[in-house]
Amino acid sequence: MTKLSVRPRSIGELYPALEDAVTQAMSPRRGPVHLALPFDLLTAETGRADLPEMSPDRLALPLQAGDLEKLGEWLNSARRPLVLAGPTAARPHRLAARTAAEAALGLRIIPMESPRGMKDPSLGALAELMPQADLIVLAGKRLDFTLGFGGAGALGKDARVVVIDPDGPMLERARRLLGERLILAFQADPFAALAQIRAAQPTSERLSWRAQVDDALKNRSAKGPSSSADGAMDPRALCETVQAFLASAPDPVLVCDGGEFGQWAQAFCRAPVRIINGMSGAIGAGVCYAIAAKIARPDATVVVLMGDGTAGFHMMELDTAVRENAAVIAVIGNDLRWNAVHLIQVRTYGPQRLIGCELSPTARYHDVASALGGAGFAAHDAPGLATALTQAAGSGLPACINVSLAGEAAPVFSASLRSTTGH
Repeated sequence: MTKLSVRPRSIGELYPALEDAVTQAMSPRRGPVHLALPFDLLTAETGRADLPEMSPDRLALPLQAGDLEKLGEWLNSARRPLVLAGPTAARPHRLAARTAAEAALGLRIIPMESPRGMKDPSLGALAELMPQADLIVLAGKRLDFTLGFGGAGALGKDARVVVIDPDGPMLERARRLLGERLILAFQADPFAALAQIRAAQPTSERLSWRAQVDDALKNRSAKGPSSSADGAMDPRALCETVQAFLASAPDPVLVCDGGEFGQWAQAFCRAPVRIINGMSGAIGAGVCYAIAAKIARPDATVVVLMGDGTAGFHMMELDTAVRENAAVIAVIGNDLRWNAVHLIQVRTYGPQRLIGCELSPTARYHDVASALGGAGFAAHDAPGLATALTQAAGSGLPACINVSLAGEAAPVFSASLRSTTGH
């Protein structure tokens, strides 16, 4: 779960352990560490007057000229390349580096941060193009379960693979799993390496491929008809209403929690800063993420979307939001059930054998927010939701909007269908 887990057992070990933990957390690839601090050490006297100097950050080594040349040759000769990046590439502080590398190469660098991998709805119909790629570059993207550990089912049968990663063990994993399909493996900062490649003049086939990739990423043509329920919103209509609000809101921050409704939110809502449930697939922490975002950026408009089942995990954190003056807006898509479990049971056992999927139709989540000192609103259609969003933003309070939702499975998009949105 972590890059490092340490428990110092003496005063002498305390500071070196802390320094090592911070260094490991901040070194490429950045990630969490675990430091267990026994209470007797925290209350003991160290005998130090000053803390030692911290060690400088560890930086990924740059690629040598010869390695850059090899990488450039493969990238420039590929007719249908795909560059897949890890979750860090989706962060705002990485945008400039990613944009520079895309401009240098004349192709898209696609961040992957969802546990659903290529089935992430925010990637549109990209999964259908993957088998056609002749070169796949993993730029800081782990070769993990989200890519089928490199199997042909995920990466296709014919593509060659290049791995650029600051983490040495990830290169060893790639060599072990890919065998002869791995043509290059470099331990380096992927964006720094890609930005240094001198791109050749793109061929017509290469330009056509990039257009196909862009169209696939934008595609929002869902397979299967939408369902409807009396007095309940279609999940796409709900998300598009929220998106219209985000588009006009000052400094919007979007938080998408897990579950089926969370996938609709990831597909149809966007903002310059987006936080999703992460590679672990965690469910329920959306309100907590939103509160932290609002404290970090007090002037931002922070909206979190979650289902009614998801809301059950940390609904009481709205009390934290009130106490901390964190005026977040929580939009709950309420389909009266644990929809992911409901869908699995229907598929596996049939609709006559559903157990424990339903949630209470009398639950009033918006009244909980009001009772805790925030603002609560209920909505059943797009105009009502639009009005509630405006009122929630104007209240200056942590707010919850309880929206009646028609329960649907997470969207799956197909390139064989005509896209009906420019998103």
